[in-house]
Amino acid sequence: MGSNFPIRDLGSVGVISDKSSYNIPVNAFSEALNVRFDEGKIRRSPIFRNVKGSLGFTPRFSYGVVPSTGYDSVLLISDDYVINEYNSGTVSDRSGSISGSSDPRPFTGTTLSSVTYINREDRVPVFRNSSATNFADLTNWPTSYRCASLRSYNDFLIALNTVEGASNFPTRVRWSNIALADAVPDSWDETDLTKSAGFNDLGEMQTGIIDGMPLGSNFIIYSSDQVWLMEFVGGTFIFNFRKLFTDCGLIN
Repeated sequence: MGSNFPIRDLGSVGVISDKSSYNIPVNAFSEALNVRFDEGKIRRSPIFRNVKGSLGFTPRFSYGVVPSTGYDSVLLISDDYVINEYNSGTVSDRSGSISGSSDPRPFTGTTLSSVTYINREDRVPVFRNSSATNFADLTNWPTSYRCASLRSYNDFLIALNTVEGASNFPTRVRWSNIALADAVPDSWDETDLTKSAGFNDLGEMQTGIIDGMPLGSNFIIYSSDQVWLMEFVGGTFIFNFRKLFTDCGLIN
């Protein structure tokens, strides 16, 4: 007849598979299936499954879209910038009138105020608001500008490591004007004093910016050997920048 034995901290150790079951702690497991150990607890884990047998193309980048209504979907972008969307078992082309060519540089994707953005350094970023079906070139973005990464932070779009016309600015952080609900930013012009758009060059950074992401209330900027913090302060300066680490960074 079986009995239940109370064990403290049952989920604190996790799985130890390379030792005999006799030699592992009483609150450890020798194997597990479809569970995860998180903060001392054992939880059900997501599982992998096939949702589509064949796409007919090779995705280079994927990005999840969570609309305010309806089903979630997944954007699947090919090497030559064809944007497909998987939704409810169907893959549909959402490229619209945009075009692209093969390029080895990475894509980035972000969402701000219900608008989805996709970027790669070889062309103008593209966007789609909540009422649109297809993507289009980003409105109000200077046509001669490119950026290595496009991210969102607070109510701003952030362009990192930019090419502006014939000039390269590998350590430049450029931000848009404040974006309104379900709309793209109306300006990237730092000379327009009626807007909040601007830029900052991280002069102490020795290598080009690779990427950046929000972390809590701040935005963290990574090069290959440095990490910088960007924080919203409002007022005249809008953002403040300070160096965090000089001995580590981001590979890609």
